[in-house]
Amino acid sequence: MDDDVPLVNPEVNFDHLSLIDEQRRKRKWDGAIVTNPNCTTAVLTLSLKPIAASFGLKSVVMSSMQAASGAGYPGVASLDIIDNIIPFICEEEEKVQRETRKILGQVERSADFRVSASCHRVPVIDGHTEAVFVETEKPAAPEDVAKSMAEFKAEPQKLMLPTAPEQPVVVRSEQDRPQPRFDRSEGKGMSVVVGRIRTDPVFDGIKYAAIGHNMVRGAAGCAVLIAESMKSQGYI
Repeated sequence: MDDDVPLVNPEVNFDHLSLIDEQRRKRKWDGAIVTNPNCTTAVLTLSLKPIAASFGLKSVVMSSMQAASGAGYPGVASLDIIDNIIPFICEEEEKVQRETRKILGQVERSADFRVSASCHRVPVIDGHTEAVFVETEKPAAPEDVAKSMAEFKAEPQKLMLPTAPEQPVVVRSEQDRPQPRFDRSEGKGMSVVVGRIRTDPVFDGIKYAAIGHNMVRGAAGCAVLIAESMKSQGYI
């Protein structure tokens, strides 16, 4: 979270890689520290980017249902997670709240919209599911949000980086999708799948469900894509 360390989800804030120049100058070294997001944040920020670009963000509330694999090995004890939901993941909510604002902010400063997260461990092997509620700055009809998501492309797609999915945000129209079992491997696990986009009666905005593969977009795959992005800009 240091000001000169890029926290990067490549389709969301590719331009933050420019902080490497400041970091090298300030710290007087030739290498660089660049970090990838928390796995839950990676899914959330990729789904939010088209909304932020088209409609602006005033506040975001997210409730996650996180896969057991996200706890690592040996992870959650089997008798704790089977037939159960655990409504607490240490420091997860705090990470999501601060990282989302940094990733969706400017190079110089974090965004000023509000973020509230509630994180839960569920008996799913892979794939984090998120229920997202967004208050937008401009009026956002569900069909317009779906269009902005479906048409979204970013620098990794324009540069045709090897790990970049052709479609970073995939929109499903079925009432009962996305589901982790069917949708976590979309785009070889690098895409976020979104569905149930609808108007929210409390916020002046929309709500939707999103799924991403926590071990790919949320971990190793995102790190590889960051390295490819750095190479494309001559940093490595």
